[in-house]
Amino acid sequence: MKSVYTEWTKAAVRGDWAKHLSFYADRIEYFRDGKLTRADVGSRKRRIFGGLDSYRLNFTQPQVRLRQVNGAQEADVNFDKQWRLRRNRKWVKGEARGSVTLRKESHGWRIISEKQIKNEKQIKK
Repeated sequence: MKSVYTEWTKAAVRGDWAKHLSFYADRIEYFRDGKLTRADVGSRKRRIFGGLDSYRLNFTQPQVRLRQVNGAQEADVNFDKQWRLRRNRKWVKGEARGSVTLRKESHGWRIISEKQIKNEKQIKK
């Protein structure tokens, strides 16, 4: 299951959004937006990152907590993330504590929730 997290983060760092999105379930509880489809999440991520001149993402090793929910195995994965985004020669740096919840399905672990669990800090340069 940690390998899913590792591959999901590596795909984001590379900007391989098709691979990154392949780890999501069909519907995801996405930040404050509520339930979104995988396609909606992809559109949002492509819109955000596509409008940048460049970016750098970093994810820490996760803390994982396994649990049973209604007979299904789930995992809460908490991690820190940092970013540097550049648009029009302006850099924005930030960091936040993130969390994804994965559920084990017949075809493997899928992300069913992504959220921020600690306020982000942004520093503009």
